Amino acid sequence: MKLTRKNGFIRMYILWIMCSILTVFPGCEENTFPVSPLPEEFDMIPPSDVSLLTAVAGDGRVTLNWGAPPERNIAAIYVTNRNDGTEKKLAGDALEAEFTGLNNYVTQNFVVKTENDKGLLSFGAEINAIPYAVDNVKPSPVTNLMGFKLNETSALATWTNPADADLAQILVRMGNESVTVGRENSYAIIQGNVSSGLQVSAVDFSGNVSDVVTAAVNKDMVKIKGSDDGEYETLEMILDPSVVIIDQYRITYGETESIVSVADASFRIPMQALQSLWREPVRVGLISSSVLVTEYSYAHHNDIPGTIRAPFYERAEGSINTEGDMRNIGSIENGTTCWYNVNIKEEGYYGIIAYEARPSGTAQYEIYLDGTLRATGSVGGTDGWSNFQPFEGPNDIYFNEGLHELSIKFLNGGANYEKFLFTKTN
Repeated sequence: MKLTRKNGFIRMYILWIMCSILTVFPGCEENTFPVSPLPEEFDMIPPSDVSLLTAVAGDGRVTLNWGAPPERNIAAIYVTNRNDGTEKKLAGDALEAEFTGLNNYVTQNFVVKTENDKGLLSFGAEINAIPYAVDNVKPSPVTNLMGFKLNETSALATWTNPADADLAQILVRMGNESVTVGRENSYAIIQGNVSSGLQVSAVDFSGNVSDVVTAAVNKDMVKIKGSDDGEYETLEMILDPSVVIIDQYRITYGETESIVSVADASFRIPMQALQSLWREPVRVGLISSSVLVTEYSYAHHNDIPGTIRAPFYERAEGSINTEGDMRNIGSIENGTTCWYNVNIKEEGYYGIIAYEARPSGTAQYEIYLDGTLRATGSVGGTDGWSNFQPFEGPNDIYFNEGLHELSIKFLNGGANYEKFLFTKTN
């Protein structure tokens, strides 16, 4: 390129800029920053545990195997039997340890820790094993097997385990489905065909299987007893003693829900809260560790001893009307009859109190059980159609235990009836 005056001027300008930069930013040696070298390793971090820890049990012995940890600086491996405190110190590249002289059928708890060249120990990997002697003798069968229906496709099985020392697990079948549980358990929830019933076998460590024990799925986990004093309905929950998984009840009526512990086992509901629940039962849910297992219904309007609410009849013959929120019946003509399905919980003699309202005068009613006349009662005036008052009736009405049809025949109309309270007299 031909050098001209103009080109020379440009070159001199570039040189001036470069000198200015060097003046503002001195050389690299004058502007170095001290940098601390990174440590080769963190001295305070413990080593990794062994991987893939397994245990193989035999007659009085257990053999442990594992995979090596990822670090290369493992100096030793410690294996401890926590049952008796026996400890083995092995080389850092060891992959196996064996313990002998152990008690058969006793669960042994082992922990394996690694130690690095800094003397730091790992957190430890744990495993359990049960030594056993091989035989060909089948174990004893389970006893006291019971089946509780949870819903149409699931059941709870409970049983008593055999006393065999070499019991390993329990096999539970229902239809084509099966589950196994460990020897420390005596219950299982299983899905399947409930109508096919349960088949339960005990299995020992040698793989021997006991005779099969069968049971139908037809038990109730809880029985609900109800009674009332005219103001409160009291529910008493009686849990089958073999059912050990339930810890709470959930009581639901209308839009009200309450939680009750199994230890309490009873719950009171104001009768006023139930009066508008036409044929709607109280629901009792059984809860295990915050999970609803199943739910039962309790019909609060047809137990004796207890209250028969007048509007909650199954059928009626004659002229009759229910009033307002199903509080009572009225506009009754002479001879009208109402039928109620009742559960008489105890055989014996009962007394009756009728809650009735009418401005004045008297009236009579008759009590029938399965079509047979059992008693006649009377009521009087209360100075109003809404002023319900209790009128004591006969106290020697004999009832048989069980499910029955109770009917009330109103010989005289012109009265409103709210309820009939039956109490046991002897």
